[in-house]
Amino acid sequence: MVKVLIIDDEQSSAENLRHILEDRGYQVAGARDGEEGLKVADLEDFQAVVTDYRMPRVDGLEVIKTLHMVRPQLPVILISSLLTPELAIEAKRLGAYGCVVKPADPAELLGLVEQAVTRIWVAGSVLVGKSQAMRDVCKQIGHVAATPATVLIRGEPGTGKELIALAIHEHSTSSHSSRSTAQRVRRACSTRYFLETRRA
Repeated sequence: MVKVLIIDDEQSSAENLRHILEDRGYQVAGARDGEEGLKVADLEDFQAVVTDYRMPRVDGLEVIKTLHMVRPQLPVILISSLLTPELAIEAKRLGAYGCVVKPADPAELLGLVEQAVTRIWVAGSVLVGKSQAMRDVCKQIGHVAATPATVLIRGEPGTGKELIALAIHEHSTSSHSSRSTAQRVRRACSTRYFLETRRA
């Protein structure tokens, strides 16, 4: 299940965001301010972060800046009732994936989160799925990467099996020691099998 972290010091706003995302099937965790949010983001593996702007101790821009430095592949969405063009530009400059006016419109927020979690980073590049089938594949990558499961990827030559394997490997949490080695299995048209081992 795709995990989203909500960072918001306003309880009513945080609960509203939680309901919007959980109703769509996302697993949601919460933090009461930016400082706590950065700690939670460091301890768990999330596919997206939604953060408020004005919060005590650490504000939303600092959250975006810090997370972009330590986890540049993690999309962070800024929400704010004070959203201005200048604030949106600064947030994007610091690495925000997008910005939403608070209180968040459910359709706008869900659309942005959906786009964010279907962006998969592979070896420094972004694999973006535009078709529904590709978007479904990207979602599955996020789901599988968050588990310690062993994965078999099958498909015809040239269909991107290695890219998918690398995406899963890149997004696996460090606690999944079983993925310290990524294996690629190719099956030829005949009955011969070739096994290659790729060290992380």
